[in-house]
Amino acid sequence: RLNEVYQDGLYKFTIPLQFAYICLTLVTGVSFWWTKIFQGLHLTVDPFVMNLYHTFAQIPGIVIATYLIDKLGRRTLVAMGCAIMSAMFGLLSRIAYNRNSEESSTNSE
Repeated sequence: RLNEVYQDGLYKFTIPLQFAYICLTLVTGVSFWWTKIFQGLHLTVDPFVMNLYHTFAQIPGIVIATYLIDKLGRRTLVAMGCAIMSAMFGLLSRIAYNRNSEESSTNSE
């Protein structure tokens, strides 16, 4: 019964699992629109094959994520993900800054 998964502190596990499921479902739902995007961009690849590749690519990702959550723990994994994400945003912003600096120096000459 659905009301049993929220009793006796189980809501602490149920709500994050439901949130993860909703996020995975959302990504799969958005991928159906990729065919229209690919067709609108006049890409030579078959958009349906690309959608199939995306679907198959999710399977190892889910298995790896489940393993890491069990092995490392949810909090450790989230902290590592945030640290890596921050480093990547810093790197990307530095690359964008350097590219804009090069473009502005080229335009001023």
